[in-house]
Amino acid sequence: MSVSKSHVPKAAGGMDHNGVADAGSVLERTGACDLPITFQVVIQHVSRGGKAAALVEFKNEKAKPIHMGHPSIRALIGLADAANIPLFLVRYASDFSWYFVTPGNAKASEFIPEPCELSELEWIQLLYRCRGRNMPDKLASRFV
Repeated sequence: MSVSKSHVPKAAGGMDHNGVADAGSVLERTGACDLPITFQVVIQHVSRGGKAAALVEFKNEKAKPIHMGHPSIRALIGLADAANIPLFLVRYASDFSWYFVTPGNAKASEFIPEPCELSELEWIQLLYRCRGRNMPDKLASRFV
């Protein structure tokens, strides 16, 4: 299943000017599909040139806890480490008002050394930093 750009809100949960999904689970946010709340959503964030910039494992705040020893998490750690990219384990509020971000590997710890709660703006800024870029002012102004 694909989610077209036209189905994605233009606010923070939409696509940036490169067509890359930002913030939250686009699938849940747009109602593009009817998924159980514990469905695992992994999003790969891509930088210019098509190089993977980060892996993100999203869970809604009401989902079961994330366990670092779970085989799917261990597999994500292996993928991120092999690609030398950060893996972030994220729990997000149902209203997308906060994101609790945990570094999933050593590369992620270079961006956030400890688990922390971020606003939607801070979360998107972090994803841009992973791409080696600053968030465009035009996008940041949507959060004022």
